[in-house]
Order: sequence, then structure tokens, then C-alpha cells
Amino acid sequence: MSRKIIYRLKILKFLLILLSVIIIWKLFYIQVIKGNEFKRIADSQHQKEIDIPAKRGNIYDREMRILSQDLEYYSFGCYPDKVENPVKVANIFAKHLGEKRDTYLRKIRENKNFVWLKRKVEKKIGDKIWENNMKGVTKTIDYSRFYSYSNTACQVVGFTDIDNNGLTGIENQYNDDLQGKDGKSILKVDAMGRIFPDPGYLYKPPQNGSSLILTLDLICQTIAEEELKRAIYESEAKSGMVVIMYPKGGEILAMASFPDFNPNSPLKFNTYNYRNRVIADTFEPGSTFKIVTASAILEENIKKYNDIIFCENGKIKIYNHTIRDVKSYGNLTFQEVIEKSSNIGTLKCAMLLGKRKLYSYARDFGFGNESGLGLIGEASGKLRKPAIWSNLSLPEIAIGQEVAITAIQLINAYAAIANNGILMKPRIIKAIVDNKGKIIEKTNPEEIRRIISEETANTLKSFLIGVVEKGTGINAKVDGIKIAGKTGTAQKSLSDRPGYSRTDVISSFVGFWPADEPEFVCLIVIDTPRKGHYSSTTTAPAFRNIVQRISNIPSRNSKIVWKNNKYTNNKKLVNSVRLPDVRNLTIDVAKKKLKIFKDFIEISGNGSIVSSQEPSPGKYLKEGEKITLICEDKPIKVENKVITPNLIGLSLRKAINDIQLNKLKFKVTYGNGIVVEQSPLPGKKVNIGTVCYVRCSDNKNISRTIAYK
Repeated sequence: MSRKIIYRLKILKFLLILLSVIIIWKLFYIQVIKGNEFKRIADSQHQKEIDIPAKRGNIYDREMRILSQDLEYYSFGCYPDKVENPVKVANIFAKHLGEKRDTYLRKIRENKNFVWLKRKVEKKIGDKIWENNMKGVTKTIDYSRFYSYSNTACQVVGFTDIDNNGLTGIENQYNDDLQGKDGKSILKVDAMGRIFPDPGYLYKPPQNGSSLILTLDLICQTIAEEELKRAIYESEAKSGMVVIMYPKGGEILAMASFPDFNPNSPLKFNTYNYRNRVIADTFEPGSTFKIVTASAILEENIKKYNDIIFCENGKIKIYNHTIRDVKSYGNLTFQEVIEKSSNIGTLKCAMLLGKRKLYSYARDFGFGNESGLGLIGEASGKLRKPAIWSNLSLPEIAIGQEVAITAIQLINAYAAIANNGILMKPRIIKAIVDNKGKIIEKTNPEEIRRIISEETANTLKSFLIGVVEKGTGINAKVDGIKIAGKTGTAQKSLSDRPGYSRTDVISSFVGFWPADEPEFVCLIVIDTPRKGHYSSTTTAPAFRNIVQRISNIPSRNSKIVWKNNKYTNNKKLVNSVRLPDVRNLTIDVAKKKLKIFKDFIEISGNGSIVSSQEPSPGKYLKEGEKITLICEDKPIKVENKVITPNLIGLSLRKAINDIQLNKLKFKVTYGNGIVVEQSPLPGKKVNIGTVCYVRCSDNKNISRTIAYK
């Protein structure tokens, strides 16, 4: 072999060795040095990571009625580069969702890795869309917030955005507790662009959010809102607010402002309606503030209840400023000064008290500071220090002018009198429980301080009883119920210059009942009434209606009880909850729906599907009664019609119970008390969910034989 050939073979050998080294180095570089990076690239082409949304916790009232909950929906998205037929996909979504095809085409053709096609699609519609087997399209379970009672307690509860994050109210303030933690899932993408979950890939389950139990009572809340709206409409007022409290525990039973909104569709309403005015708006209280002055005068022994005060025949001049009473009074006892709401008698006593004492008692009652309720947006009001008071400040503040307060401060002050002189910290959160029912946090009654002696508190109670029995609050009187209360009509300050309006007022009434052992304190405030200028003709009648309706509520037997640090429902609660409809459900699903009745369930039959149940859906479980589920192998056909009951002559509360028992909805067109008209008429066959309109009268002698109109 010639030397030339040997030389060429050596070169070839060298090249082969060099090539091998390069290949080995390249493999080492790809698999070791850049291995993780290339793995991520490969995974990104064949795997897609998605969030699995956590279910947001519920918000309950004190009786475990659901005010806010998550409903399950589908959300559809797509990976544009994987969609095989964009026009077909767009047509399918347009057909089922009622939007234009181009809306979806634009989304699919966006230069993005992933786009949402439609969020929050009802499951029934979503199932029809998903049947079309569209490549590159994903379907995930999503949740949307639903408010069971629409506008009821809307400013307190608040609402969420499309991503289920709280925006206002308790939904916002307790967002971290309610929202839980999203899970993770890895979807596999095959060569055809089809996307599906693969159990071999990483899966992190979501952690559902905790639930809140509020101190609110749905029935009290509903009554308060209805009577507030009626008072506003009848007086042609600008707005209003109402709050009801249990004085011994500081628990808020109702809190509402009007105008309101529907949190299921909040964007249809003015943002002004979102405002919880009970805690956020300040106003000059007028005569309802006189309890501060009266408390200080009694506690400091400046006047006794029967001391005589000359009220200047209705007019007095102080530092060139004239202050008047509504009526011309001569000599009045100190008790009569409060009962008749004499400005002159009150301020003359306050002049003997002095500004520092008046300021000190006002602070002790909680004015000028946040109440301690703890809700975001609460105002502290305005109570200036005596050092900067003018010569007129003492008499003006004594009668409720030159001081700005909130409704929550005012009702808490009256609750202190009802509670024998002890100021309680107001509460609206009863408990926070995790998704397994374990208590995370529970609130208890908390005393802030004693403001006045029990003797002074009892004297004030007698004054306030006199206001209702024979004074300015006589329109709040309810036969058979002893009420203590106070009227207040305050001129509104001018917005463009110093001074007060001669036409615009804030009208209010605050009181508690039964006066001897108070269970409820209620405040109703109306802003700028155009009919019935004084509180005696605007808010006092509204207060009376609230007292009458709450007093007609059957005894509230249901209680939340706490065992082993978990909330549960006792026997009385079980007997006060209507039975849900579990027909056509499997036994396991039916048992879950009947969770609180688990100790009272009996199964009859050998099938796996509930064909009927006793007692029937919508009824209450009686003492000692069991729930019998009759089970068969096949679903049954459930009648979608009901017969309207005869409501004529029934109390409104009983009528509402009968309406709901028959799976109908209700709307009161006018009045309260006894039902005198109804539509549809009794005995008519209607669809489940039909609205039954009722008209009421206060006449208790109405007979059930009244001719139907």
C-alpha cells in the first residue's frame, strides 16, 4: 500500500474520531448541560399547566341560611396554535351562547399561547358545547358567586369580580379567608393537538375556602329593608338606612341602606349604591343625641326627673342666635323636656353641665371614634375638642347639631342604655369555619366600658318610654309592647356655605323593645324627606311597622351550637329547616343534600335512586319524625306544576310560609298584616317558581271568606 493511501486513511480516521467526539460532546451538551432546558421546551409542547379553582366559602346568616355561595360553571379556553378549524369552533360557540361568530374568531386568531373563549358558562349549555370534540379547546370547572336573596344585605355582603375575588363588603374584607387556594393540573397535548388530563402528570388539588357565619338574621334583615323602602317612597326621600341590634351581645341583626343593588349583576347599578351608609355616612343627629345630654345631667346630679325647667315659651336667644322649639312650652319637668324633645329645656340644662362634661360623656358613648365593628370604610364621625368650641357649640351640640355621627355609633349608644349602661362592642361576624366545619375563629360578647350607672339607665328608659307613650314618638307605639324610643329631626348643613337648610332635614327614630328586658334596638334614618318633614310622621311609623312584623315572627328556635370545636345544628335547628327535594337523586347524593338530617334518615326499597320522600319536599320535620326515602332502580317523572294555596285571611308571615312550601315565589304589593288579595287565585295550577302577588291590610278581623278579586 502506497504511502499516499496510508496518509489518507489516517486523515479519515482522524476525521471519524473528531466526528465521534463532536457527536458525544453534542449529546452531552443536550442531555446534561442543557437537559433541563430542553426538557422544559419539550414539556411545553406536550404539556399545559392549568389552575384548578378553589371553591369559595359560603356566607351564612345566624340561622345558617346561605346568603352567598359558589355555583359550578364551565369555562372554555383554547390554545390558538392547536385549533384545527377556527371557523367551526367559532360557529359552535356562537350558536350556543348567542354571540357573533367573529367575536370568537378574533380570540382564536390572537397571537397568544392561550385565550379564554367564554367564562362562567352554565353546565347544561357547556355540556352541549363540549359534545362537539373540538381540537385545541379546553374545558375547566369554574365557579361563579351567587347571592341567594339578591338585594338583601347587599352592602354588607358585597360582591366579587369575574375571577371570584371580593370587591366590596365582607366579600372583600374577608377575601383571604373565603377564596381558598387554587390547585394545579397538567394537561397532556397529543400529536393531533387534542388536550386531556393525564393521571401520570402532576396534580395538586385545590383547597376550598372557609365560610363565614354572620350575626345577621335574614328575616329581620328582610323586614327592615322592606319597611325602609316603604318609608322612603311614602316620604319621597332621597335615601335612608336602617340597623337592628341585639343589645346584650352587641350582635347586628340587620343592616341596610337604600338605594341598594343586586350583587348578582352589580354593574347595572350606580357605584353609589354599593356604599354601606350605616358605617360610612355621617350626619347631624338632632334630638336623638339628647340622650347624651340627659345621661350626663342625671349622672352628675344636676337635675332630677321631676325638676322644673322653664322653656321660654318656645324661643330663646343665645349670643344673637335664636333657638326654637317646635311648640311653645312653659314649665316642663326634666322628664317632659326629653319626652317632648324641647331644645330649649335641654340646652338650658346643658349650660349648667358645662362643655367638658358634655364632651366627656359623648366620647364615653362612642361618638368621635370608630365603633369597633371592624368593617372596612367605617367613619369615626366628628366631635371637636372643647378647646375649639365656639360660644354656641355647647347649646348646639347638646341638641344634636355641630356634631357628626354614624348610624352604627348612634344605635350602639342606645343599646348601652338598653343594656343598663354598659357599652358593648358591636359584632357582625359570628364565626369563621374551615371547609371541614372546624372553627377558625369565633366572636363573643365584649364589653367596652360602663358609661352610666344602672340607676341612670333605668331613669332614661322611663324617659324614652314616655316619648313613645305620650311624647313625640307616639306614632311608634304598638299595642301590647312597651317601647322606649326617641325621635330626631335635624336640619342639614349647607354644602356651599355655613349654616343650615330650612327645608332639608335628616329624620330618624331609634328605640328598643320590650323596654323592661330589651331584645332589639332599631334605628331608622331617612335623608331629605319631602312629605312628612318631622320624624314623628316619617321614621316613627316605619319603626312601628318593623316592631309589629318582627314581633309576629314565630319564636326563633334554631341555634348554632358548638361541639368539639365544630359548628353543627341541634335538634331544634333540624326541625326549623325545610326539607330539600332529593327525588331522582342517587342515595349517596341525597344523603349529602340531607346532611343536617343524617340522624333522621330511613331507606326503604332496594333501588339506588330516590323515587319519593316522606315528608314531602318543602315541609318541616316534626318532633320525633323520620325522613323516609323510597328507592327504586329508575328515575320518576316529577310534576312541574303546583296548586296555589288559599292565602286570604292569613297573616303575611303564615302566607309566605305557605307560598314557599308550595315552591312558589312571593311579592308583597302593599301593606302588612292580613292578606286580603292574591294573584294567581287559590286553586289555580301554575308552574313551580311562579310569583304569587299578595296585598295586605292591618285589619285583623278579615275573614277567609272574602270574595276573591
